Order: sequence, then C-alpha cells, then structure tokens
Amino acid sequence: MQNTFLAEEIRCGYKVSAEMKKIWAIELDLARKLKAVCEKYQLRFYMQAGTLLGAVRHQGFIPWDDDMDFVMPREDFEILASIAPQEFTEPYFLQTLSNSEEIFNNGRAVLRNSNTTGLQFHRDLFKKGNHGIAIDINALDNAYDCPEERKKYWEKVDKALKLATMKYYGSKIKKTGSLVISLNDRVRYYTSFASKKILCSKLRDISASCLNSDSKYLNIVTHTSYRHHLYYREDFHNCIQLRFEDLELPAPLGYERVLKTDFGDDYMSLPPVEQRLPHHYPIVKTDQPYQEYMKRFQDIFTGASGRKIIIFGAGQMFLHYLRQTHKKFHPSFVVDNNKNKWGTLVAGFEIRDPNSILDLAEVEQHVIICSIYYKEIETQLIDMGISNYYVYVQNLKWL
Repeated sequence: MQNTFLAEEIRCGYKVSAEMKKIWAIELDLARKLKAVCEKYQLRFYMQAGTLLGAVRHQGFIPWDDDMDFVMPREDFEILASIAPQEFTEPYFLQTLSNSEEIFNNGRAVLRNSNTTGLQFHRDLFKKGNHGIAIDINALDNAYDCPEERKKYWEKVDKALKLATMKYYGSKIKKTGSLVISLNDRVRYYTSFASKKILCSKLRDISASCLNSDSKYLNIVTHTSYRHHLYYREDFHNCIQLRFEDLELPAPLGYERVLKTDFGDDYMSLPPVEQRLPHHYPIVKTDQPYQEYMKRFQDIFTGASGRKIIIFGAGQMFLHYLRQTHKKFHPSFVVDNNKNKWGTLVAGFEIRDPNSILDLAEVEQHVIICSIYYKEIETQLIDMGISNYYVYVQNLKWL
C-alpha cells in the first residue's frame, strides 16, 4: 500500500512526482502523531487553510501543495507546547517560540521530523535549529467584536511581530509574511534592547490578549496571510472527521463558511492551470537528517584542510566565490559540464572535465558546487560516487 502511495501519479491533470509523495508521506506521519497526542490529552485541533480545502475538495493533498496546516484554540495550543518535551521524542520535535534557537516561526508551532531536511524559508539557511520536514500549527485566538478595538489589537501584534523578526534576522529584513517593515519599525527596533526571549513572550501575550471568550469572532494572528480573516466562533464549537488521504482528520463543523472566508464562495472550483504551482521547500531531503545535510551549506570549509578544493561550476557564481573567500580557499582547479570550457581558464584557474575529480583519492577531494543547478550536480556527484561535497550560496533566492 505504501509503495503504491509513493508512486508518481496524475491528479486533476497535475503530475505528482514520487519525490512529492515522499514529502506527503512524512507529513502524514507527523499529522498522525499530532492526532495521537491531541486525542491523548483531549486537545482540540482542526485542519486549516490548504489542508482543509484539500480534505473537502480532494479528500487529501491539493496535488500541487506540499505542506499541511492545522489550528488549535489558544488554550489547547499552549497545553500542547507544555507537554511537547515528553510527548514528541525523536524523531519528532515541536518547535515553538521557546525552543527555536535562531529560527523564528511568527509565533506558530512547527512539528518536525528530525530524520529529514526541509528548509521552510530561504532566510533560515544559515540559522541554527531544527530544519526537518514539518507541519504547521497555528493558534486560534479570540478577536474583538468592536472594529476599533480589533484594529488596535492587530496593530499591537504587528509591532511585536516585526520587532521579534528583526531581532532574529536583523534590521535589513524588509518583510515578515505580508507585513512590510518600515523605517519607523526599524527606529523602534534600534531603541529596543529587549532579548529574543522577552520579545517572544511579549508577542505571545499580545496575541492572546483578547480575553473575551464570548466574542463572535476568532482569528489567527500568527499567520499574516490570514490575519484579517474573521471566523465565526460557533463554527468551531464542534468538529467533524474528514478523510485526508489514509487518515481521518478533524475539521470545524462549520468548515464551509471557514473555506468561503479563506478562498471565496467558489472554493470547490479548481484554479486555472497556470496557477497550479507547487510551493516547494527551498531545500528538501526526505531521507537525510538536517544535522547532516545542512552542513553542506553551513560549513563548506569543514574538513578542507589538507584536501584539494575543487569548484564545480565555472560561471559568474564562481567569480563571486573568489571575491568573497580568502586565497587559502581558492581551488586547485575548476570543473564544469560545458565541454567547450574544458582546457580553458577562468580567473586564472584551469577548467576540467568533472570526471577529473576521480583522478584524486577520496581523502584528497573537497568539492564545492558553485551553480544554481546544484540539485542536478548533487545527483551527478552521487552517481560518480562522490560524497564529500558542499554548496556555495551566492543568493538565497536562487535555491
């Protein structure tokens, strides 16, 4: 059954690759674990956003989607975070505001599989923390019925969210989700000396500051794309189990109104073909722990001492590499797949056939990929039997 699920197939005219199916399988396992823990402690959780839409429209994943989203009432969300250390043991890890090291998830919780690699955002590439493939869990908070009070509430959350984001990623960051970081936000940041811990605590407190449990509306302030989507509290009073692939997962009983709020009245209609685009992880390895794989990007000179550095790629990224690195890290030679370059020079370095790497013993090789086609080159190197390779990144958005 598992092998059948992992096979490539066509859904709604869209080809779902075997690699996508592997990501789905890992996320389904995470969802299964989340469900077990929530049932054990009688915690409420519901499918959200594209996951809820997928359950209703496709009885599983939207074919071009590669993530899963859930939402929990704030009180249940906080209980889940408190019991996480004893309930989510390896390979499971619940990443929260209190244990995310250098990674900031806007206040939501992220359940990860530590035996995999799944970089969710480009900005986190060089950040310490768990980078396993994940499912997202947002908190569902009370929302003020009064528009004026609600506006003030959102503004406070925005300010706290922006400050925390800059604390993690620096003042040069331009956006966090759909929120633009302005000059005034940066001034506020420069005049604030609060620690990450204090800013995260403040964000959590402000997000949960509406104590009116009888208000008409609920909202998800930790998800900026859904910030102003107001959900009717009565729609979440009870839940219904809906099929999602081989699972039964909870949806709010009033899921139809929730979906109309998020996607419009015609949510059951498929988008135009040109809009059926995947939202892939920038970096993903379904069969390799993030602790191992991320070193290829984060520690490219680890173990280089005593070895010959070989750069794979003789284009503009290699020239950028030379400008950014010390001479001690310049290559012995360069290789490239373009046969017309073999035997020529680039910046004074000889360009050779990639197979020339094999002329060196494995203990002599230290290969660094300098190319936007790093994924294809990775496969090529592995096929050649070369495992000691790293990836130089000139621009995070090129991943």
